[in-house]
Amino acid sequence: MTQDPLQVRGLRSEPAVTTLIDTIDLVELRREGRRYAWTTLHRIPLQDPR
Repeated sequence: MTQDPLQVRGLRSEPAVTTLIDTIDLVELRREGRRYAWTTLHRIPLQDPR
């Protein structure tokens, strides 16, 4: 699937948002035919900064 550049352009005018991230995944990315697939190699839980 190809991203329509006009859709991305429209997002640039939207305000920034803040989000919380509680985990980071280290993944191995590979191409399988015409699609991408990944395997999670390691998961790092993050502490709540509050």
